[in-house]
Amino acid sequence: MDLVRGDCLEELKNIDDESVNLILTDPPYNINHNNLDWDKIDNYIDFMISVFKEGYRVLKKNGSLYFFHNDFKQISELQVAIEKETNFRFQRFITITKDSYITKLYPNCKSWINCCEYVLVYVKDEMREEKQIEYFKSLHKAIGKSKAQIKKDIPLADHAFRVSKNNFALPTEETYNQMIQLYNLKDCKTLEELRTYKELNYVYNGKAQANYIHANFKKNKLTSHSCEKPQELLMNLIETASNEGDVVLDPFMGCGSCAIACKGLNRKFIGIEKDKEYYEEAKNKIDTIDIIKG
Repeated sequence: MDLVRGDCLEELKNIDDESVNLILTDPPYNINHNNLDWDKIDNYIDFMISVFKEGYRVLKKNGSLYFFHNDFKQISELQVAIEKETNFRFQRFITITKDSYITKLYPNCKSWINCCEYVLVYVKDEMREEKQIEYFKSLHKAIGKSKAQIKKDIPLADHAFRVSKNNFALPTEETYNQMIQLYNLKDCKTLEELRTYKELNYVYNGKAQANYIHANFKKNKLTSHSCEKPQELLMNLIETASNEGDVVLDPFMGCGSCAIACKGLNRKFIGIEKDKEYYEEAKNKIDTIDIIKG
């Protein structure tokens, strides 16, 4: 566990390129009108884009960015800015439904009450099918055989060398490794880059899941942070988007709930927190709390 107290933009610069597998973070939502850090939404968007650009740099080729938010106006502006100013590719929008206790807090409210939070999922540009097709074009050139010949050598391997997105199919790990071995690609001098199979696609473990999750936000709170996310929810996202031994980064660590989840799932963790009290609580919790197993 590597916990750092400081400004996330400054501290992110100290993290090596392509050294992180997953960024999972719950950034400030900028919905507190007394917040003096961002007097305009444009300033908030600019700040978040700067964070995401650094996040893109430190993520591995198959890494993912998962971040929470709950304000649709800011989400929409963030998505436009991410598309325009970064190389992240939007992957999924997950709705997190809360218990209906929130409606009881406002019994006289004459309006719809937001009982949801959202997780936006982004992956690196390298994972786009167009980039994958370009990579397999370079492999095809290095192999020096026709698709028919490759298909004869390794059934179904030819699907990886189809240039149309409608026909292209990523090979299985077994097929990909067969290609590397049969055509001696590790020693091919004309090939600029040879990727491991893990580098061919972003990490997604487990079965298909609906893009809405119900979570109990009042159960088993572990820290004093008012916006703490449930451990069960965090562990689900971490297990889905990373593997044991991977590095998970949270540039807005708060009181360390993400770090606690990583500890129980055997993930390495880097956390950055500006607030002194939150930082100290995170350090204490991680050292003293019982490990929660996935």
